[in-house]
Amino acid sequence: MRFRPLAPADVPALAAMLGSMEPWISYRVDGPAWERLLAAVPPGEEALVALDGDDRVTGYAQFSYKGAFCLSGYIRTLAVDPGRHGGGLGRQLLAHVEELVFARGPNVFLLCSARNEKAQAFYRAVGYEQVGCLNAYVLPGEDELLFRKTRGPIRKQ
Repeated sequence: MRFRPLAPADVPALAAMLGSMEPWISYRVDGPAWERLLAAVPPGEEALVALDGDDRVTGYAQFSYKGAFCLSGYIRTLAVDPGRHGGGLGRQLLAHVEELVFARGPNVFLLCSARNEKAQAFYRAVGYEQVGCLNAYVLPGEDELLFRKTRGPIRKQ
């Protein structure tokens, strides 16, 4: 498994993959919407793809180093091809992102749909703790859970 920055040639296949997954289906973010989002990663954010041995895109991560409260790392999107779930790719991709973020600060935050129990279990298994809930954040009746993985406070004293 290797990781590299998102390239324009990755966008069509990646948009199709992301647009076919929850929670994006429920949030009405389809393939064409993902094409627009992937083509315009905001300044200050990183976008990485995970590639298998045949150089096929099998995962995606978008994150920033200071995206949570302007002080801590924030993972905006972490996704793995549904056909590859359970094979350790998500752990590898997340560990790679965490390595980059923790090199610059002691905290990583992310949001997870309250309905996505499998993702919640995954994040808990790799050391994330739920620290909050954003009620009806994306859509009415759709809560987002705030998770944090930490190596300590942002200031020592």
